[in-house]
Amino acid sequence: METTAISNAKKTEESALDFISQPSPEALQAALAEGRIDKLTIPQRLELLAATCKSMGLSALSRPFEFITLSGKMIMYCRKDGTDQLRKIHNVS
Repeated sequence: METTAISNAKKTEESALDFISQPSPEALQAALAEGRIDKLTIPQRLELLAATCKSMGLSALSRPFEFITLSGKMIMYCRKDGTDQLRKIHNVS
């Protein structure tokens, strides 16, 4: 029963994020190579968020990350929702 619920939740998340296929090369270069998240457009930030969540096995719909500004630089901060999911995935207590 629980696996069915998890499967349904994953399908819901996948369909909710259908508009994001692959992050554009420009978004990846600006964010990863140059660390310029603040220079990304909102759609590019969503691409980065979705790609990060997918690569880590996190549910993007639970808001595991938040964009915040620290010392004048925008960063993608992992919220408690994200750390809880990561602990569950990696069996850390």
